[in-house]
Amino acid sequence: MSSQPEVYPGTIVLKFYSKAELLSYIRSMVDFYQRQVQQCGDKLGELLRAGGQTGEKQNNDKQVRKGWSKIGSVSINMSSSSTAYAEIMFQMQEEMKQKLARVSDVLKSVEGFSTAGIAEDASFLVYFRNGLPEAIIVNQAEKKREPFVFSATFKVV
Repeated sequence: MSSQPEVYPGTIVLKFYSKAELLSYIRSMVDFYQRQVQQCGDKLGELLRAGGQTGEKQNNDKQVRKGWSKIGSVSINMSSSSTAYAEIMFQMQEEMKQKLARVSDVLKSVEGFSTAGIAEDASFLVYFRNGLPEAIIVNQAEKKREPFVFSATFKVV
């Protein structure tokens, strides 16, 4: 993988030609989710300071959802946009924290591949589901293909 996407794929299988390449990609995912958690926290701070709100929570630690109604399969809030936005940001921050924890665990696992006898130059197929690494297939026999290089000299007669 030569470029690191800013938004991670939903459900896809990606191929990596070395452990270093896989580690680089997963580290970029950790950085991405850390930034997302930080941005959500910053935005929540702004919203709460501006509105003088506190995060009301129920006993089950889910955000209180006042003013919401269901239309079809989507929830709609028309009563208080700033409160609704803060609720959504709380929810988003929690989801990003969970994704960050999952990706951090995967990173630790991949860093431990050497102790499991997995070669540094093995190739990997990684199954991503909902933007998170779910399964890794190791192919120790396949090596990264070297690019074809053509070199020639020409003489004009």
